[in-house]
Order: sequence, then C-alpha cells, then structure tokens
Amino acid sequence: MCKRIFANQTSEAGDVPFFKIGTIGSRPDAFISKELFDEYKTKYNYPIEGEVMITCAGTVGKTLQFDGSDSYFQDSNIVWIHNPNQLTINDFLAYILGKINWNKLNSTTITRIYNDDLRNLFYYAPENVAEQKNIVLLLRLIDERISTQRRLIEDLEKLKSSIAHHLFQQSAPILPLGELASVTNGNADVQDAIENYEMGLYPFFDRSEQIKYLNKFYLDKVAIIYAGEGQNFFPRYFEGKFALHQRCYAIYDFDEQILPRYCYHYMQQLNCYFQKTAVGSTVASLRMNNFLNAPIKLPSISTQKNIMSVLDSIEDLVHVEQRLLSNYIRQRQYLLCKLFI
Repeated sequence: MCKRIFANQTSEAGDVPFFKIGTIGSRPDAFISKELFDEYKTKYNYPIEGEVMITCAGTVGKTLQFDGSDSYFQDSNIVWIHNPNQLTINDFLAYILGKINWNKLNSTTITRIYNDDLRNLFYYAPENVAEQKNIVLLLRLIDERISTQRRLIEDLEKLKSSIAHHLFQQSAPILPLGELASVTNGNADVQDAIENYEMGLYPFFDRSEQIKYLNKFYLDKVAIIYAGEGQNFFPRYFEGKFALHQRCYAIYDFDEQILPRYCYHYMQQLNCYFQKTAVGSTVASLRMNNFLNAPIKLPSISTQKNIMSVLDSIEDLVHVEQRLLSNYIRQRQYLLCKLFI
C-alpha cells in the first residue's frame, strides 16, 4: 500500500490526484503536491503500471489496473498486488479478483479485506501464460462491446430527449394533471403483503429499479408510476395488474382529452418541476399535490398521436438495445463462471 497521507497534506486542487475508496476509478476530490509525491514515490511502496489495485474497505472488492499516471492512493483502504513473477498475468488476475464476492469474508457489520485474505486466496489459472492472454482477450472484447452498447443507449436517450424537447415547444393549453387523471399511492395493505412476501405473479413497484412480484394486486389499470422519493423523478409506464409501495404514486383513469402514452412522454420532461416542488432536505419527497398540480401541455388528440408515434419508435429501439445489453452482461457473467471454475 502507499505511505499514509494525512488530511493536512491534501488540498482540493493541486498537482497529483490523491484517490480514496470513494473516488478511485473516477474523478478525484483531493490532491497532494508534486514535491510530496516525488519524495514518497522514491522512499516508499508504489505500484507498477498494470498491477491490480483493490478497495479493501467501504465498497470492498472494486478492482482496476494502475495506468501508470502520476497519482497516489489511500493507505490500507486501497492496496495492490505486487506481481513481479507474472505466473498469473495482471490482466488475468484483475478478472479473478473482480469476480469474488468479498462480502462473504467477515461476519462483522462492515466487511473489510485484510492482507491475509489476499495472501491466502486460492484460485485457478492456466499455467500457460498464452492461454491466460487468450481468455483475457475474449473477456476484453465482451467488455468493449458492453461499453459500446451502453454508449449507444445513452446516445439514443439523448436523441429522444432532444426530439421530445422540440416537439413539446409548440403552443397548447396547460392544465393541472389533477383535472386529467386520478392519482393514488400505496396503502398499508400493500405494506403488509410486502412484509409477508411470497413470490407471486403481480409486479410490485417501490423506490428501487428492481421489481418484486406479489401474490396479490391492488390496481388493474393503464398507469404512469412514480417513486415518491429520490434525487430524480422519472415515470414508468405500465398496463395491467400491479401493487404499489406507500411512497410511490400511480396516475390512471385518464380523461378522454389526453392519451396515456402522450402523458407519459410529457411527464418525462417534468423532472425539474418535481425537484423544485419536492419537500425534505435529506431525501426529496413528493406529495399528492405535486402530482395534482403538475402542469401538462394539452394539444389536440391528433397532435398527441403524432408525438407518441415519434417518441414511441425511439423508445422501442432503446428497449431493444437494452435487452441486447442485458444479454451481453449475462454472457460475460456466464463466461466468468465457466472460465474460472
């Protein structure tokens, strides 16, 4: 590990980035002077380019390979594997360490990776270095395809957002959502069903991205669904039977002058409105009035259909690419399991 750096030796701006467990692999929030860096790099341990670094506290098991650029790392919380003999090449070792569930190490509240956990780790690797390189090449090709797929999805979502912004610029009356649809949130009965959770058929929407399934439903509607807490507020569109968390909201029973899919697309533009009107300082929360008073631009039904057609076609393409991304990720996980038995 690196020599200890004290808080008074760091600054918010400087010559050499100082990475901690929360910033390694991303943007640094602390720096040290070039003089201190040069002194410590000469006198104390310092990683060699390509060696595998791993976080050992907090979010444990985050791995990356040192890129050789001038940077310094938080002692004991970030360590690296000094690997001079290269019996297992660093690239291969990075995949090995990255697939381990380190949370199973300790029974304590806060999981930590200790030096002996790394020293005593058993793993399988081909003795032939060329075979290790071939395995790494295959996995890197998949990783590159996953990265490309994510960028493609991001570009499509930006395209949709830009086109939507243009389409919604046209003049039209603005009405509060409460005059155009009904709004409800989950109730205590749903909470009781969650506490006695059994895998069921009906989607249960809560504040997370993962959907649970309950053995009973509480609404059978075409609905726009919102998590009532968070940093950002974006809608989901759903048709059918479902249940709802107490702190989530469903918009349904739409008036004949508005199409549900048009309303869904328009509400994707209202994140700023919800952020401004949300209550709470630590966690932003929405209340019923935030939805009832939400301003909805209401063009003619024919215009709504035209807007829907454009935005639905892009969103359908996004969903196709997202499914493809999921398949790539599953393929990667499958290969990791099979290659490192």
